[in-house]
Amino acid sequence: MNFDSFLSGKYKISDLELLPWPVIITDYKGSVIYKNEFAYKIKLIRKSMNFLKLISPSDADIFLECIKQEKSRIFKCRPDLGVSHAAVIGVNGVAVIFLTICSIIIRDVFNYNSPESEHQAFSANERIISAYQEMCSKLKKVSDPAAKELLRCNSMRFSRAARHFSMYTHALTKTENFENNSFCDIEKICTSLIKYFSQKVTPLGYRLNIEISSVIAATLIQKCTFICVFLELVALSLRISVNYDCNIKIYEQDGKIHINYDFQSVSKSAAEANFYLEFDFLKSICSHCGWDFSGLNVFDGEEASFHLAIPVIKDKNISVSATCTSDTFELNAMFEIADEAFTLLYFS
Repeated sequence: MNFDSFLSGKYKISDLELLPWPVIITDYKGSVIYKNEFAYKIKLIRKSMNFLKLISPSDADIFLECIKQEKSRIFKCRPDLGVSHAAVIGVNGVAVIFLTICSIIIRDVFNYNSPESEHQAFSANERIISAYQEMCSKLKKVSDPAAKELLRCNSMRFSRAARHFSMYTHALTKTENFENNSFCDIEKICTSLIKYFSQKVTPLGYRLNIEISSVIAATLIQKCTFICVFLELVALSLRISVNYDCNIKIYEQDGKIHINYDFQSVSKSAAEANFYLEFDFLKSICSHCGWDFSGLNVFDGEEASFHLAIPVIKDKNISVSATCTSDTFELNAMFEIADEAFTLLYFS
C-alpha cells in the first residue's frame, strides 16, 4: 500500500507501528482492516467492524465519499462510545484514520456559527492534517530538532511506564513500600505541581484549577508514589473531560487529606472501557499504600469526579522500607515526573 499521497517519503504499513497515536485503516466500505499497536488498547474498535458505527449517522455518506475521492476531513465521533474525533485521510481506496487530535485546534474546526467562519474552519482542518503529516515525517528524521523533541517526549512515556511497572509489581507481589516515607507538605507539593503542569497543558487547550479550602497538615507519605498518582489522576481527568477542564479541590477532614478531581464526562461506561488499565493501576497502587481511591463517579448527567483520601500520619517512628531516598527528592525530580505525565496529553 502506497502512502506517498499524504506522507513525504516512502512508508510501509509497519511504519505506522512507530507512531505514538492510535491509527486505524478501513477499506472503501468503512470496515476496519488494520490497527496499529497503539490502537490495540481501544477494545471498542475491532478488526472487521464498520467504523461508521462511531460516526454520526448524518456524516456516514460524507465519510465514504472522503475515501472514494481521497479527501481529508475531521469527523465528530460518538463520545458516548469513548471516541470524540477522527482525522480521516483517503488514500487509494482506503481511509487512514487518526483517532486523537490536539483539542485546541478541534475547537477551531467545530466552534463556528456562521457561513463567514467556514473558511476559518477549513483552514483549521488543513492545519490538523498537515500537523499529522509533518509529525509522521519528523519521526523518520532523527536529526531534525523537532523530531528529537518528539522522541524525547516519547522516551518520557517509556520512563513513566518503567516507573509505573515497578510500582505495580510491588503492589501485586504485596512487598514492602516502594520508598521511604517522608514528612511532606501536601499543599505545597500539589500547588507547585499544578502551577508547573498548567503551563505545559494550557497551550494544548486544557485548563486546570486548584483550590485549597482548609489548612492541610503535613503528613508522612511516600512522596514519589504520591506525585505519580496525583499527576496520573490529573492527566486522566483531562483526557476524560469533554470540555478539557479539571478543577482540583483539597481539604482535610476526619484525619484525612481529601483530593477531589472534578470534570465533565459524557459516559461512565465509555470512560471505564477506554481507561480500564489506568483505573486498575491506580486502584492497585492506592490500595497498597493504604489510600482510598473512589474510581470514577458520575453525578447528575455529565458531572464527574475522582476522589483520593490519604490518612494524615504524624508518627515519625513509623516503620518504613528503604528502596528510595525521599530526603533528596528535590523540585526538579517532581517536575521530571510531571514531564512524564505530560506526554499522556502531548501525544493525545
